[in-house]
Amino acid sequence: MKSPLEILESARDRVQQKLEGKFGPTTTVRGVSVQFPAKEKATLEPIEVAPPDRKQVLIGATCSLVSPGTERASYLDLPNTLGSFPRIPGYCFVGSVLMSGQGSGVQSGDMVVAWAPHASLAVVPDEKVMRLPEDVPAERAVFTTIGAIALQGFRKAHPEPGESVAVLGAGLIGQLTLRLAAIAGAYPIIAIARSKQRLEMALRSGADRAIATADEPEALERVNADVVIELTGVPEAIGDAIRAVKPGGRIVLVGSTRGVTEDPKLLEALYKKGAVLIGAHFATNPQSSTFPGYKWPMRGAEWGAVLNLIADGRLVVDDLITERVEPPEIPEMYKRLGKEGDRSIGVLIRWDKPGDWTPQFHRQSLATSIITKLQKQPEPVPIIPGLRSSTPPLRIAMVGCGEIALQNSKAIKAASNTSIVHAMDLDIRLAKRLASLYEAPYTTNFEEVLANKDVETVFLAVPHHLHAPMAIQAMKAGKHVIVEKPMANNVADCEKMIEVARETGSILSVCYCQRYSPALMRAKELIEKGAVGRILGTSITFGQVRNESYWTVGFTGRVKTDWRGSREKAGGGVLIMNLCHTLDYFRHLTGLDVKQVFAEYATLTHPVEVEDIVSATYQYEGGAIGTLCGSTHVVGARMDEERVWGSDGQIVLRPILKFCSQRAVDGYSANRWHEVKDLPPPREREIFVQRFAEAVRAGREPEVSGKDGLAVQRIIEAAYASQQNGQAIKVQES
Repeated sequence: MKSPLEILESARDRVQQKLEGKFGPTTTVRGVSVQFPAKEKATLEPIEVAPPDRKQVLIGATCSLVSPGTERASYLDLPNTLGSFPRIPGYCFVGSVLMSGQGSGVQSGDMVVAWAPHASLAVVPDEKVMRLPEDVPAERAVFTTIGAIALQGFRKAHPEPGESVAVLGAGLIGQLTLRLAAIAGAYPIIAIARSKQRLEMALRSGADRAIATADEPEALERVNADVVIELTGVPEAIGDAIRAVKPGGRIVLVGSTRGVTEDPKLLEALYKKGAVLIGAHFATNPQSSTFPGYKWPMRGAEWGAVLNLIADGRLVVDDLITERVEPPEIPEMYKRLGKEGDRSIGVLIRWDKPGDWTPQFHRQSLATSIITKLQKQPEPVPIIPGLRSSTPPLRIAMVGCGEIALQNSKAIKAASNTSIVHAMDLDIRLAKRLASLYEAPYTTNFEEVLANKDVETVFLAVPHHLHAPMAIQAMKAGKHVIVEKPMANNVADCEKMIEVARETGSILSVCYCQRYSPALMRAKELIEKGAVGRILGTSITFGQVRNESYWTVGFTGRVKTDWRGSREKAGGGVLIMNLCHTLDYFRHLTGLDVKQVFAEYATLTHPVEVEDIVSATYQYEGGAIGTLCGSTHVVGARMDEERVWGSDGQIVLRPILKFCSQRAVDGYSANRWHEVKDLPPPREREIFVQRFAEAVRAGREPEVSGKDGLAVQRIIEAAYASQQNGQAIKVQES
């Protein structure tokens, strides 16, 4: 039986479909697409698309990745390239969802990877889209689809650790396959190519040996590999694969052969070797795991596996980008790609710089106008309790529409008691794009936001050094304020913000939302029920990889800026940027304040002023000891471990929530480790803004207050002072 909410949503869908069917959609979004109108010709052509239908999404491109082998073949019209001209190349695409159709699994503002062509925008079926983890930059995530092609080919060979793997072809898919073989524990790994051009990269990709068949064709007979993976598409390469495989070994064909193999003794050679020939073109992968005996569908399992490997730093892809181009440079790029001897491996197209290709919305449909108008009428008291808040939503202005603002705006939309009524950014493109998702006005002028009487709260997502002055200005204009973490870049500014909030009566909060993650909320319950007893110690280990682009364009590349690398503007590096969240929720979990800190930090790998490594020990009130270690240059699997222990047990917070206690707690038996499962989906930002709005409507201090932000900043500032003074520093009491 359908729930009341499902009945309402179904009725809404039917009404919308009837209106659109009667009046016809007239809203369109315009952009550009790469096309091959004829052999050896590439152009940028204008495109116009309608809003997405049910279970479709409209995506504005951030970047797309050229698949050199496939696209070169299509550009040159080589044999076995599908379709007549004009052709639309590309399938590796990352962007931000501009609109999502009913029933879609993603929302406006989500960063996603998609199977879509090279274009500034695309309407894509839901099954060809996957939401990105927050910490995977677009330039890495764009390798997902081509990485999945390499992965499914590698999987079909069923390699075992210690088996030898030979990879024929050292292009982009070949380099990715070599890296996957190294991750899987293959040994030795042999890279084979016609010439030496890309073999140097192959050795960096994990190959133990590299063979150029043009120089030493006889070397193939000595390879004797358990598994040979053929990726060249060259007709003669199948013969090379047979020569390189050991008797009884496996040959996997991943590429699309550009011609007919003419060797009359090919099958005879294959039979003599007793080798197994496996076809692994990506088109052989089913869409779902319901296919009998198959558990690795392309989108769900293969894409997810590649994204996880990239997120954990195990599959490194940064060095595979050999060229970055912007849309006007695309025709010349394909000319170079089509030339014999071109050495391109990964060519990245950046779509996010403003230009003629930037997506533009044009005219709303009559049906949508009617629906929008009806939605803006005063809402009646809900017939079904609990579907809506009985108080009017808190009206919020987004100030700063770059990196994290997309996540914050999604949370505001998802919460039942908040709405976005204005958007502001110095980059008008970013402000306009975010505002268009919520039918809100946009501006580059902060004064205009403060003068807007509809705005009750300002949500600041701006560089750290602007938190205090803009928050103070907003509070003096009669607005409530949320600032992204950290509260500011020094204690003095935090104190000024609290003083102004007290003087004006404004409610001030810091977006320390991670304390609302399902695992941390459950861990706090266990601590409060006595699972660890008296707290004795805590430990935090944090490590990720930040490439050089992070310091200038962040994770998504949406905003070009230099503030992250400036100590004056950022206030610091890994400690204040990343570990401030952790310091807040450990303080929240334990209920303990830090009394003194001894810390050391350094800048060892990045060309910036702020620290990229930090280590600290600190003493809590009551005598418990905490340790912290963090770095933004940890190659390989990311470091991510946190725990709290006490007189009666311990809780591991990350990477998975588990605990052991001498007490029987909450239905769990004593003296055994228990992994805590069945946690709800994460909604930490949504919960944060919802509870802030509740506090504003009730006229009370929010759960995450300005005092909480100040307390975290005092720990951070004491840690920085400790390094400078070479001794432990007492943390000022709140």
